[in-house]
Formats: sequence, structure tokens, C-alpha cells
Amino acid sequence: MNTPIFDRKATLERVEGDVDLLRELVRLAINMYAEDLPKLRAGVAANDSVTVSEIAHSLKGAFGNIGAARCYALCGEIESLARAATLGDLRGRIENLDAEVLQFQSELQAVLDAV
Repeated sequence: MNTPIFDRKATLERVEGDVDLLRELVRLAINMYAEDLPKLRAGVAANDSVTVSEIAHSLKGAFGNIGAARCYALCGEIESLARAATLGDLRGRIENLDAEVLQFQSELQAVLDAV
């Protein structure tokens, strides 16, 4: 994937340089992800494309707000596949999303430590 994990400049501009606000938005998004990941997996297991689509859409917005570009893109893919009721390919994408969230957290922490 050629998309950067984190768009530092755009994200800091979005929060007008308010690092505390960014930290809070990241905390909220990561907490949301932690709560929604089991629901996302359960939705795939139950072939519940509506639930999967809704959760992916919600997570896409949260990740978009914090500049997690790859997470945003993967959530968009998951949402699109769920809307098309193509759930068979989602398990791998959800695992990829989980890995990208960990990478994002690591990269973002390095940025926040430097600010």
C-alpha cells in the first residue's frame, strides 16, 4: 500500500496545531476501534453485511479525523465490500487493519513525543 500510515502535516493542520486535542481524538478513535473490532469480526462471521458496513463506516470517519490514512483506506474497502455483500474477503482485510492500527499508534507516538 503506497498510502502513508500517518499524514502528520494534514492532521496537525486539522487540529490547528493543538496536540492535546489530537491526543484526545486519537484516544477516542483507538477506544472505538477496540470496542468495535470484536463486533466487526462477529458481523463477518454471521454474514451480517449491514453491521459490518456500519461499523466500517464509523471507524473510517474516526480514522480520517486523526489522519490514519491506511486505516481509513482499509475501512473504506471493508465498507465497500460489505455493502456489496462480499464478506468472504474481509477476514484478511480486518487482520490487515489490525496491523495498520498498531503501526499507526507507533508512528503517531513518535510524532507526539517529538512535539
